[in-house]
Amino acid sequence: MPKKNSASIKVVMLKTEKDGKHPIAIRICWNKKVASRYTGVWIEPQYWDGNEVGRKCPNSATYNILIRKCFSDIENRKLEYESKGIEYSVYDLVEEREVPQSKLDFKTLFEQLTKERGTGDRNYKLALRKLSEYFKSRNIILTDLTAEALQGFAADMHCNGCKNGYISNMLRQIGAVWNYAISKRLVSRDDYPLGNDHPFWRRYKPDSNPTALSRLQVQVIENYFINTYYEIDNSDIINYQICPIEKYVNINEVYSYWFCLNLWLTMYYLQGLSPVDILKLKRSQISLVTNDNGEKYYQIRDIHRSKTNVAVPIAVEYNDMTQILLYPYLSRKTDSDWLYPFFERPTNNPNNPNCTKNFLSTASKNLKRLWIRINTYAEKNNVKDWIPIPKETTLYSARHSFATHFVNQSSDINALATLLGRSVQGIGVYVKQLTGDDYILEKRKNVFKN
Repeated sequence: MPKKNSASIKVVMLKTEKDGKHPIAIRICWNKKVASRYTGVWIEPQYWDGNEVGRKCPNSATYNILIRKCFSDIENRKLEYESKGIEYSVYDLVEEREVPQSKLDFKTLFEQLTKERGTGDRNYKLALRKLSEYFKSRNIILTDLTAEALQGFAADMHCNGCKNGYISNMLRQIGAVWNYAISKRLVSRDDYPLGNDHPFWRRYKPDSNPTALSRLQVQVIENYFINTYYEIDNSDIINYQICPIEKYVNINEVYSYWFCLNLWLTMYYLQGLSPVDILKLKRSQISLVTNDNGEKYYQIRDIHRSKTNVAVPIAVEYNDMTQILLYPYLSRKTDSDWLYPFFERPTNNPNNPNCTKNFLSTASKNLKRLWIRINTYAEKNNVKDWIPIPKETTLYSARHSFATHFVNQSSDINALATLLGRSVQGIGVYVKQLTGDDYILEKRKNVFKN
C-alpha cells in the first residue's frame, strides 16, 4: 500500500528556558501542522550539538539514550501507519500510547477541567449522574463514550421526556470533557464521538440561521418599551430627564424584563455589539461629543469584539431613544466604572464565561415572554402589516436586524464588516444568510439596467 502521508521528524532544542537550561523535544511537521513531544531532557545550550547532547555534558550518554528512544518510538509509529496505509496527523504521532484507564475516568477528568478553568461543575455532575443511570455504573471511562453509546444515551433521554435543549446541554458537557482529554493528549482527536456526522448531535444542535426583525417590528418594540416602562406626556418629543416607572424598574436589577428589553435595543443601536461586550462596557469609555455641524452623538472608545478581538468603531446618535437607553446608567450613582451593574456583583467575574452564560439563558427565557406581550400589544393597537415576532427570537437577532437594515439602506458591505467587527472576506456569506437571494438579485438589476 503506498504512503498517504510523510511527516518529517527532527530532534530540536526549544527556546523555552528554565534555570539556564532548554528542553529537548521531538518536532513533527506535516501538512502545515507542527507538534512537539518533550523527551524530558533539559540541558544548557553549549552542550547541544544540533542532533544530540555533546560528550562534554554530564550524563550525556543517558540523555542521548532517552532522546533516541523517544525519536524511535515516534518514527516506528509513523512507519506503522504508513505500512498499513492509514492516514495520520502530527498529533497522532505525538500522543502517548496505552494511557492508564484511571486517567480516563470521566469524573476525574471533569474535576480537573473545572479546577483548571475555575468554572462551576454543576452541569458536569448532572451529565455524570445521567451517564451513571444509563450505564448503571459510577465508573465511566471516557473511551467507552463512543458515537454509538452516546446515540443510545441521547435516545434514552429523549424517550424519558427530556427536552431537546436539555439533551444538547448534556452532550455539550461530554464534548467538553472529550476536548479536555484531547488537549492533554490522553485520547486521539480521531476518536471524538460528537463530530458533525453524529446523528443526535446534528438533531439537537440549535438552528444557526440568523433571524432578523423588520424595521416595523423594531419600532413597535421601541414603542412598547417606552409606553410600558416610562411616564410619557402627550408631546411627541421625549425629555431625556424622564425616569423609568419605579414600580416596574429597578436600575440595579439585571434579570428583569425591562433590562432584557433594554439590552436588546442597546445591541441594535450599538451596531449589533454582543450582549457580553455590552455588559463589559465602562462609563469612562462613553462620552458625549459635538461635531463641526453642532450635532451631538455618543462616542464609545476602545471597543473590541470579544469573539474576534477586532476593534469596532461606535458612534451613536444623540436622540430620544439612545438617551432613554443609556442615560439611566450613565447617571447611576455608584463608585464603580461599569456602565451596567452586572459585574458589580461579587459572584460575577468578567473572566468567567459561566456567569454570562447563565445570564444569557435567563435573558432568552425573558425575551420569549416579552415577544408574546409585544405581539399582543401590536394586535391591540392595530399595527398595519404586522408580522408576529417568533418566540424563538434570541438576543442576537438585534445584531442581525441592524445588519439587515444597514444592507437595505446601503450597498457598502465592507463598511458593514467594519461596523460589525467581522472580516471583509466573510461578510459576503453573512449578508447572503441574512437576505437570501433577494439582495443578490436586486444588485444584479442595477448591473443589467438599460
